[in-house]
Amino acid sequence: MIFASDKIISLILEDVPNEAYFKIILNETLEEIGHISYTYENDSIVGNLSYFIYEEHRNKGYGKKALKLLVDNIRRIDDNDLYLAIIPNNIASIKLAKSQNAKYIGDVNIPTKYVFSDDGKYSYANMYKIKIKGE
Repeated sequence: MIFASDKIISLILEDVPNEAYFKIILNETLEEIGHISYTYENDSIVGNLSYFIYEEHRNKGYGKKALKLLVDNIRRIDDNDLYLAIIPNNIASIKLAKSQNAKYIGDVNIPTKYVFSDDGKYSYANMYKIKIKGE
């Protein structure tokens, strides 16, 4: 089901238990270029939102478009604020979050059972919040 769309991309809502999982699709080619996952329960370590753009489609503004579409339409399925845990060296994700008015709210310790990066270098992440409630 098409959840939201603009001239370039669409978010396709998939039927997944306990979360809203969106494929990010290029409208022109119908190619899947990434995904966004929103969980209805906020996890104090990883937040309730994650996104991923496939490597060959990065640096083209698709992540920003997809996150904006989600933020602009999230109230159709839930009204919780969005929380993103981002490792400190992921400058692109930090810029992307801030492009949607995300505010830094603090650091969270990453337990060893969580995998935030391939190198496992960080024991903490920066938590950001995108305000949805009360808007």
